[in-house]
Formats: sequence, C-alpha cells, structure tokens
Amino acid sequence: MSRRIARSLARWIGYTYAVILLRLTCSTFWVDVRLREINGRWIASADTPDGPSLGLGERAIEAIESALQPFGGIVGELLATIPDDALRG
Repeated sequence: MSRRIARSLARWIGYTYAVILLRLTCSTFWVDVRLREINGRWIASADTPDGPSLGLGERAIEAIESALQPFGGIVGELLATIPDDALRG
C-alpha cells in the first residue's frame, strides 16, 4: 500500500468514531476527559497538570480509571461524577 493511500485511510478512519467529552469534578477542581471506542476497545485521555494521561480498556470505565491514575486518592470522587447515561450504548 502506498503512503498516500495509507494516509488517506488513516484520515478517513479517524473521523468515523465519535468522541465522548466528560467533565468530572471533585471538591476543588474538574478534569476534562475525552473517550473514544476504536475496534471494540476504549481509549480515554484525561487532562492533568503535566499533560494528557491516557488509559486503555475493554470497557469505557476501565479506560477512564486508567487515565485518571495521576489523580491518586481522588479517582473515586471523580468517577462518581460520571453521568449515568454517559457510558451507555
């Protein structure tokens, strides 16, 4: 496959999946998380003070939990603010 075709396919594939945007909150701040399903697996990107933190998982919640690891002891508080309908479907 030529590079030109590969780049074209990569661009096409990149625009076919919707991104779920979440703003998770705790008592002192919020964290923006982007979530996307690709080929049956989930990838999440959480904004941290040191840059994005990525998480992967078979389920969306696993990817989010992994991406939130830099927040240590408040991960549970952040996860509790995921809207009930955000991860359905």
